[in-house]
Amino acid sequence: MKNNSAEPKKKANKIYSNIGLKLLSVVLGFLVWLLVLNIDDSAVTRTIRDIPVNLVNTDAITSQNQLYTITSGDTVDIVVKGRKSLISDLDASDFKAVADMSKISITNAVPITVTANSTNAGCHKW
Repeated sequence: MKNNSAEPKKKANKIYSNIGLKLLSVVLGFLVWLLVLNIDDSAVTRTIRDIPVNLVNTDAITSQNQLYTITSGDTVDIVVKGRKSLISDLDASDFKAVADMSKISITNAVPITVTANSTNAGCHKW
């Protein structure tokens, strides 16, 4: 008959032997996983076209008995950059473009501010 009391000690020794090498392999495995994740979901640049521009504070012009005309269209195009998983589903409805007529410049130009409608963690105002 065999002595089974020595067998649990052998199993425990196998588990704890080369513990540094085992921890190193887990850390390296995690780093390789991060590398593959970043390659698969890399940063991309995409153009979002035809975002409609909303005019606000038009009374700032009309109250001075002035007229305004839109000379180059009523939509804007923007370029967004980010992870492919965030950028791939974006379209014009995810953004809002606003032209504040009260901020008209001396050259009669109005700045257009574009903001993201969604609250995605990857969307920031620029």
